[in-house]
Amino acid sequence: MRKYILISLSIIIISFSFFVGTSLAGPLNDPNEVVGGESLMGKFAKSSGFNIGDSDGAELGEIISIVIKAFLGLLAIIFIILMIYAGFIWMTAGGEEQKVTTAKETIKKAIIGLVIIVSAYAITAFVFKALPFGDSKGDAGGGTGGSLPPG
Repeated sequence: MRKYILISLSIIIISFSFFVGTSLAGPLNDPNEVVGGESLMGKFAKSSGFNIGDSDGAELGEIISIVIKAFLGLLAIIFIILMIYAGFIWMTAGGEEQKVTTAKETIKKAIIGLVIIVSAYAITAFVFKALPFGDSKGDAGGGTGGSLPPG
């Protein structure tokens, strides 16, 4: 049994080494290099949904939003690790009822955690769209923007 686990782990490690090697094959660019009137970091931030690459700097609401999204992303990674761990325990249980029960409980708790994470993300997204944090252009973050009609 240990022989199969060792072979599986070796295959996984070798596979990851191929992915790392191919992802680092291209030239590394300076993130502050300006291409087409905008830095590469600014382009990356805008394509990721963060408008912090502007010359005005980041607003407090944007910074808080980034921190919350990063934290929730970290929790999602922990969920995946827990699911893999529980699956591994279940697969290697060998018919032992206690290990299977432990794995099932871990999976249940991980799914409950995922529901909490998704709910927290939905609430956070709603709050940050609904509250008028305002931006440098003068219109509120939650409104439609624009001005009142004349008259």
